[in-house]
Amino acid sequence: ITIVDSLSSGEKAEFLLQPDILANVSLVITVFDRFTTSASLENLESFFNTFVGGLVKQNLTAVNPNMRDNILNLTITALAPKFHLLNPEGFRLWFQVYLPLFLPSIKSTTFDIIPRNISCSSYQQIVKGLDNIISQLSEAQNQEVLKFGLDYLKAQLTSGLSCFNAEIETNDRGWLEDNFGQFRLQASFKNFLSLKKDFKGAEVADLLTFSQLKELAAIPSQLNGTQDVTKVMAVIKPADFAAFFDSLAQAVAAQSVNYTQEVKSAFLQAVFDRGGLPAVSDEDFLQWRGRLQPLLIDLSPNLVPRFVSLVANRSCATSQEMINVLDTIQTTLSNNTKTEVYRNILIFLQDSTLLKCYRGGSFYLFLQNIFLSFGFPDVATFISLLPPKRESELLNTISTSELSQLLNQPDVVKNSTDICIIFSNYNNTPSFLENEDVPDDVRRIILPCVWPLALSSNRRSEVDLWFNVRLRNYLKFLTKDLISYNEVQNASCLTFQKLVSFMGKNFTFTGSDFGQPDVYTTIRSYLGAGSVARCYNATDPDLNSTSWFVNYIGSFVIFITLDDFKSFVNTSQLNVFLKDKANLELFNNPAVPQDVTNYYIFQLFEFYPSFGLIMLPGSLLCSPDIPSSLFASLNENDTMAILDKLNTFCNSTENPEVPDENVTEVLFSDIIVGSQITSPSQGNIETGNQDVPTLKDNFQKPFVVSESACSHTGSSVCCAPRRLAPALGLDLICHEWNGRSLNTIRRAAALASNIKVFTAQTFKDLGSASSGLTNSQIMSVSPELLVLSLSILGSVNTWGKDQASNIINQITSSSFQINSAASLESLGTLIIGVPSKSINSISASEILSASKNPTLVSNMLEAPKVVQEAFVKKIISVDSSPTKVVENVPDALATEIPPSLLLFSEGTANITAINKKTWTADQSTMFFATLAETNFDTEQLSPFVLQGFTCGTVKKMRKAQISQLIHACRPRKGRAKVELKESQLTCMYNLIRDDLSQNFTDYPSDLLLYL
Repeated sequence: ITIVDSLSSGEKAEFLLQPDILANVSLVITVFDRFTTSASLENLESFFNTFVGGLVKQNLTAVNPNMRDNILNLTITALAPKFHLLNPEGFRLWFQVYLPLFLPSIKSTTFDIIPRNISCSSYQQIVKGLDNIISQLSEAQNQEVLKFGLDYLKAQLTSGLSCFNAEIETNDRGWLEDNFGQFRLQASFKNFLSLKKDFKGAEVADLLTFSQLKELAAIPSQLNGTQDVTKVMAVIKPADFAAFFDSLAQAVAAQSVNYTQEVKSAFLQAVFDRGGLPAVSDEDFLQWRGRLQPLLIDLSPNLVPRFVSLVANRSCATSQEMINVLDTIQTTLSNNTKTEVYRNILIFLQDSTLLKCYRGGSFYLFLQNIFLSFGFPDVATFISLLPPKRESELLNTISTSELSQLLNQPDVVKNSTDICIIFSNYNNTPSFLENEDVPDDVRRIILPCVWPLALSSNRRSEVDLWFNVRLRNYLKFLTKDLISYNEVQNASCLTFQKLVSFMGKNFTFTGSDFGQPDVYTTIRSYLGAGSVARCYNATDPDLNSTSWFVNYIGSFVIFITLDDFKSFVNTSQLNVFLKDKANLELFNNPAVPQDVTNYYIFQLFEFYPSFGLIMLPGSLLCSPDIPSSLFASLNENDTMAILDKLNTFCNSTENPEVPDENVTEVLFSDIIVGSQITSPSQGNIETGNQDVPTLKDNFQKPFVVSESACSHTGSSVCCAPRRLAPALGLDLICHEWNGRSLNTIRRAAALASNIKVFTAQTFKDLGSASSGLTNSQIMSVSPELLVLSLSILGSVNTWGKDQASNIINQITSSSFQINSAASLESLGTLIIGVPSKSINSISASEILSASKNPTLVSNMLEAPKVVQEAFVKKIISVDSSPTKVVENVPDALATEIPPSLLLFSEGTANITAINKKTWTADQSTMFFATLAETNFDTEQLSPFVLQGFTCGTVKKMRKAQISQLIHACRPRKGRAKVELKESQLTCMYNLIRDDLSQNFTDYPSDLLLYL
């Protein structure tokens, strides 16, 4: 030993390499112990350089464990105070060249000796050396190496990074291999993250263990997209999928919001592609249900087909269970995904085994349990899921409330054909309509499907149910097609009766595609289909009502024509309906065509001559076909009652009748046998200045006179009062024709003849019938009563001039004076009886004031021309200058202004005022030339002004203005024709013949004869 001590370090190494010496473990340990105790770093390096080299030459790969343990311990102990002298290369030599043969004896105390302040590069050389002999280390030693590494690296941690040199290491792979080597397999994934905060495990997935990969997948931030998932899943074997996804499912369930849809989709895609799920048993597949459920949250619509296809060939229970899984997470799914789930469930149901999972019961509930919260088929799709041969069977498994749920879905019905399939097979339609509510847009489509059922009902109770209950909220959607004759022609009588009633009383036509005329068209076709009154049967309690017109035409009677009326009911059958009170009330409508009403009344009194007038409602009393004898035969009380009705209903319902000049007509037939007179021929009536008209001597054509008979001849109408006296002319009342209907005159005469005592109330009750008073009756009334009743009498529009004159004579014979505007206005329509001398006696200022009253002016237009002239002359006398005359004289009376007063001095004519008035051609000629002085728009000139066009009146006008005036005379819609004489037309032609337009509508129509 003493000799060995004297040897150099190299010689010592060579000494120990001798086989017999190397085999002596105790000697080798003793030499090592004495050498390492005082050896310098250089001597140690020299020794180990020779010693390790010699061992290599001897191919010695292992040494005695006891010797190895001691050599490693002694060497590390000797190096302990010298580690600080080593650079990374020194650490490399020691741990990768000198010590590898002895490193298998490494233990925790070894690592305790290595200082923690060495550089990262030096540490990495140590790790490299240990990594090289890892196969010789036990699991415990591996853990010790990892513990040493973690302790060291944690000590180097700065800003979340440990031993990472960005200039040298460009990725996580180099960092992991340099700092952990194969000892990384002992670490957890979190160890890596704790030492390198930006560690990306997916980039080194191939270096990680299965456990580390599970840890990685449990950290959402480690997976930044499909690519990361793909890298991770690429190194996991399909056999390990179950374990991996068990772990992943827990992580995703705990942190669902942190996993992106892309990442979850990528995991699902991997299991769909490589998981072999179609081949596993139903039992194993249900276990996968739990593994996949967390990943299905926020499922991408693109993966739905793959997912649903997994259950396509499995048991009904398994298939339903997987759809249930999706339903439990439906709140997390996008609308697109839900739509895709619905679509794929539908595809699943539409395969060849459509009803393989249906086990009876409600088919609606069956589908609802499959689709769950992913929607429900619309009607068209629903129908497509019914096997054609089982439509009726399956539809009738559905309750009315379930059908309501189906039809209450948004946009469930696209066309009526689909929904009609349901109701044509559904046995509970009445119950559905009675009890279930659906949206209006669905009602609109349902109605055509069930309408034929309603129309075919033939029991009144059933009809009432259809209209009052079942279709109560549907009928507002009736269309022109549904109420057409083609649709309702076979409707039962009771149904049609109900339809007419509903359409007339309850239906609102606003917004519909048809109107009341369309309903009547259907009624006309329905009722006109037979030769007798359709739907009337005297022996059938349901069809024997005599209110036939009410029942089958109702309020639509306003559209009936006389031809229709006659075609509905033949004359022999009509008498059954005429007296019916409801029918009478129906035709008691001014909107019913008058010829129809008249025909009805005519037939009524033909069949029932004694039918009481007092029983006729309202406007029917206005009919001219009521026999006059009925009016004349009324007692005074009934007369007053009838008058009240006439005043209410008939004042504005009668059309004026034009008298036939060639016919002498007996208007009343209440004959007094033996009383004969001769009617006056045309022109035999003369009034002169007498109060009562007289007759000339010549009489023609004897005729029988009624108690109140009227006749017309030429432009005169004459009535003879009852008890005609031998002095015929004294009591014959004649009226100039003023547009009143003969019916009004004769009815008024008949009614008035029944009045014996006159009071103010009598005149109020008579109203317009006051015009039927005879001269004798008028003369019998006290002037004071007439004055008291002026407001009534002055409102009657049917006075004859002689009657009005007699009334005026009566009231002026007392204290009533016609001497002011107020007194004139109080006369109302009686102004036609005021003599011209009375007008002349009123001051001009009062007349001017009265002319401002439009009603008075309107009444004055009915007065004799001499009275109108006197009225206008008084106004003119206030100021006869043309300008003031035009200003003061009312527009409607301007024709009474003498033409000589319409010569305006230059610049004084007010064309605007002139243009508002009515003029004669002679008047217009007087002021037409003044148009040359104005810029008045010729297009606005009235036809009355334009008729003043002559060559003389336009000679000072410019050619352009003349052309405009001629153009203004052209025919125009809504305007009266400009009346032009031949001389005017010739003048126009001569003025424009050199510059004619080819558009003939630019000229007066009569001028075309000259072109």
